[in-house]
Amino acid sequence: MKYQLLLLSLISLVHSLHISNGVLRTKSQELEFSSSPRSSIDFSSSSNDLTIQFDIESSNRPDQIFIKFINENGVESSYKPTSKKSQNGYSSKLSINYNNLPKLFQSSSELVIKLIVASHEDKFFEQIGLIQLSPELVAKSTYKTGEKFQAKQEIIHIFQQPPKQVNSLIAIVFSTLSVITLFVLFVVWGVSGALNLKNFVFDINHIIFLGLIAGYEVVFFQYYLGSSIFSTIGKVFVLLGPSLWFGSKLLNYLGKLRLASE
Repeated sequence: MKYQLLLLSLISLVHSLHISNGVLRTKSQELEFSSSPRSSIDFSSSSNDLTIQFDIESSNRPDQIFIKFINENGVESSYKPTSKKSQNGYSSKLSINYNNLPKLFQSSSELVIKLIVASHEDKFFEQIGLIQLSPELVAKSTYKTGEKFQAKQEIIHIFQQPPKQVNSLIAIVFSTLSVITLFVLFVVWGVSGALNLKNFVFDINHIIFLGLIAGYEVVFFQYYLGSSIFSTIGKVFVLLGPSLWFGSKLLNYLGKLRLASE
């Protein structure tokens, strides 16, 4: 049993991780990892930069290398430094600017810095320093606390009412086209001989039918000038019955004239 414990101790020594030459550096400050972990780097300007460098004495590359920032509320943010093979192991470096910190951290007066280096055989997880943000810098932070679960302000949305009338330009164009179409219709009837006023008997039934056709044009003219679709449909239904009755009278008369001419 003693030999087994001794063997395990030797294996752990062979695979143990050693962090050396650790330093936190700004333009005006430099702190070593070996100093008190409560030592702090001061950030007094948004242009401040922090560089963290350290060496990992290990024959195998660690599986995890992270630098963690933690604010006073325990919120964490992890960063992965760049690591290169060196003579005794691996050399790692991380550079971070104040503006690259999360906005939540920019509103925190103190940030804890921890280093995590781990492999299957061993691990290193220690606090290596602090960042102290000046009150003036914290006051400049644009971070806003998110709203909690609570009653929100009532949202009142007033939907825009549909227009009661079409655009005046569209109404004038369509009304003009309807009048022109009616005029062209009568012209085509006259040219083709379908409307021969010489043989046309101005009977009361015929005059009423022509008046009904003009009535349809008036209804559609009113619709394009702003009358509602429901009012238009009602007026058309009123004209529909008389149009069929007097139209059949006119067609019967025209049919008799055609048979007489043959």
